[in-house]
Amino acid sequence: MEGRVLSRHFEFNGVRLPDIAPQLSPEEIRTLYSHMYPDIATASITGPEAVGDKLVYRFTRAIGSKGGLDESKYQKEGGDEAGGPGGT
Repeated sequence: MEGRVLSRHFEFNGVRLPDIAPQLSPEEIRTLYSHMYPDIATASITGPEAVGDKLVYRFTRAIGSKGGLDESKYQKEGGDEAGGPGGT
C-alpha cells in the first residue's frame, strides 16, 4: 500500500481558492483570504472532504440580518400576532 499526501483546496461562495500556505491551519488561511473576501472572516469551516486526490475545505458564510426587528417581542399572549408594540 502506498501513502501519499493529498493537496488542500478551499471553496468560498462558489469560488475555488488555492492553498496559498500549506503549513497554515484552515483558520489561518481564512484570515489571509479575509482581506480579499471580507465575508469570509466570520464564515464557518467545514471539512476536510476527500474529493479525488484533494482535501476540500469549505468556508460557509454566516447568513443573518443585522438589527432586524424581533417580532416575538410584539406578540400578545396566547399567540395573537395582530398587535404591534401597542398590542392592537
